[in-house]
Amino acid sequence: MLSWSHQNSFLLFSILVVIKVFGIVWPPIPGAVLTIGSIPFLGWFNAYLADFIGNYLGSSIAFYIGARWGFAFMGKIFDENTIRKISRIKIKSHREIETIFVLSLFGGIVFEAICYGSGLLKTKYKNFVIGTILSNIVWLPYFYIAEGIFAKRNLSINMISLLAIILVLFHLRHRFFEYGGAPEIIEVVDEVR
Repeated sequence: MLSWSHQNSFLLFSILVVIKVFGIVWPPIPGAVLTIGSIPFLGWFNAYLADFIGNYLGSSIAFYIGARWGFAFMGKIFDENTIRKISRIKIKSHREIETIFVLSLFGGIVFEAICYGSGLLKTKYKNFVIGTILSNIVWLPYFYIAEGIFAKRNLSINMISLLAIILVLFHLRHRFFEYGGAPEIIEVVDEVR
């Protein structure tokens, strides 16, 4: 596999971008797992770049699906109770970029829900893109840390760094929503999982 990936690095990179896009548009596909798993084959920066491009394209598609078909589309994915909770979420308009940025850092199914939900909740696309791109830039250390873990370098430093990032995000969770928003987003995330 290592030999093939070195000979076909552009093909592997392109396949990862496409899988990442589909992983956001159709969440059961594990796009992030594959891009992080490709670090030993592509190197941390190329794996990150594939993830970044796939995130941008996939999140834009999901945003427009959420904005265009809204609750009718979401009703096919989530139950009525989850839809009701999503409809009560209100992002503070002056904190759209910051909210998208912080929530996007959680990745996984939370990120996909944010992409669809941002279109659904009428977040400005420009703010959505800026928040998403900034969060993807912050993901750069995750890929570097993951490479260190794969290579078994500085394991304690890498694990402490990862834990510190998670604790900061947990501490800031109530800063972004108007009244009632934080409990609803937490309940929605729990139900989606």
